[in-house]
Amino acid sequence: MLFRSLVLLLSLAIAASAKTPRALASVPIHLRGGKSIDITKEYKGKVVLLVLMSTECESCLAALQFVDGIQKEFEGRNFQAIAVACEPDSDKAIGPFIDRYRPKIPMGYYNKDEMFKAADYLDGYRPFVPVFVFIDKKGVVRFQYEGNDKYFNPDRVKLTHLISTGLMNENTGKGIENTGKGK
Repeated sequence: MLFRSLVLLLSLAIAASAKTPRALASVPIHLRGGKSIDITKEYKGKVVLLVLMSTECESCLAALQFVDGIQKEFEGRNFQAIAVACEPDSDKAIGPFIDRYRPKIPMGYYNKDEMFKAADYLDGYRPFVPVFVFIDKKGVVRFQYEGNDKYFNPDRVKLTHLISTGLMNENTGKGIENTGKGK
C-alpha cells in the first residue's frame, strides 16, 4: 500500500510539472486600470522573464527586487522582465502592492486558471512561488523554475547567464538551448 501511494505521488508530481521547451500559452496579463498585455504579441522578438508571484510572499518580493536590477542590467538588449501576481484576489491586491513597492518592471495579475494555463500546470497542483519562466525570442518557454526547485536560486550569475544565452546573437542566430535542468 505504501509503495502504491509513493508511485501515485511521484506520478502526480511528474504529471504536474511543466514541460519545457513548449510554446507559451497566449494568456493576457491584466494590468491595473483595465488594460492587458499579451506577452506573445507585446514582447515578440525579446527574451522574457515572467515572474509568477504572490504579493504576500517575502521571497517573491525579494525576487521582484532582484529582477528589477536584472532588468536594468539588460536595458536596451531585447530583454523584458514582467511580474504577475497570482494569488486569490490578486486583482484587488495588485494596486496597493505596486503603490507600496514601486517595481521597475511591468506588473499585472492572473487568476488561478490563467496562471495554470501560462505555467502549464495541471488542476490541483500547488506551485511554490515565485516561479521564473524563461521565454525565448520566438515565444518558446525554455526553462521554468519554482521557488522550491533545487536549481532555483535568484543568483545574479546564474540568472544573467540564462538571460544572456537567450539574447540572440545576431551573428549566429542562436538562442537559448535547453540544458535539461528545467522542469
